[in-house]
Amino acid sequence: MIHSSYSRRQADGALLFVAAIWGTTFVAVKEALADLAPYNFLAIRFTLALIVLAVPGFCRGRRLRASSLWRGARLGTLLFAAYALQTVGLQYTTASNAAFITGLSVVLVPLLTAVGLRSLPAPESIGGALLAAVGLGCLTLGDGLVLNVGDLLVLGCAFAFAGHIVLIGKYAAQSSTYELVVGQMLAVALWAWLFTLIWEEPSLHATPRTWAAIVITGILASAVALSIQTTMQRFTSPTRTGIIFSTEPVFAALFAYLWLHETLSLKQLVGCVLILSGMLFTELWGRGEAGTKPTAALSPSSKDLA
Repeated sequence: MIHSSYSRRQADGALLFVAAIWGTTFVAVKEALADLAPYNFLAIRFTLALIVLAVPGFCRGRRLRASSLWRGARLGTLLFAAYALQTVGLQYTTASNAAFITGLSVVLVPLLTAVGLRSLPAPESIGGALLAAVGLGCLTLGDGLVLNVGDLLVLGCAFAFAGHIVLIGKYAAQSSTYELVVGQMLAVALWAWLFTLIWEEPSLHATPRTWAAIVITGILASAVALSIQTTMQRFTSPTRTGIIFSTEPVFAALFAYLWLHETLSLKQLVGCVLILSGMLFTELWGRGEAGTKPTAALSPSSKDLA
């Protein structure tokens, strides 16, 4: 049973665990995409996540309200848009440019929060976001950043990821985690199958290693990670979430070093330090976001995955 209330730091710690999951599953995703087309992979991955989440709930009599499913579908549409724009953009730009521009969502989150939710982020959160953005540049960029069509598409991906984080912050207190996550999985799976039918040739043939990657990413990086994110964003702000998620490439680099024996340059090491500094700056000096209230613990929707 998920507890009805968490402290902010417990929530931040859980979100850091989510970033670690996404960072360490990067290699699994890369290997799977060598065997399956991108949308086909996403379709299978999120269909598995939907089954893992929805079937046990249905068996236990969990009900899905239409309003909550609609909120989840909006979140899922943003999530799929982020994946789709990033996938297409990578065909026209470098991986380093794409990683940096996607990571700019850490700066976009406080901007979208201020505009969309009319909630001004705390100064220390803005400072932490800027530190993390500079760190992302050091960690991911090569000789320079020359914008092209692919970079603009990936920038759309960054906006979609940022919007996803902000909307979860808005919807988390209005619906249960179960409803929101099932709605997200359903929307992403439907969009992915549609794009697979239009742009690719649907296939379920894959190597055992790819199926292992699908199981890992479908269950751990999708069903589990998004459930934790949706639950824990009730107890922390979207801006803090964005800063914490900026550590994903740090975990990816650490995993690549430990598992693939890849090395980091001095500039990349400085980038890792700056990203972690941005998170620690916000965590240690954070006083909470202006205009936010801890309503999640009082919401009747706080009964989540049992």
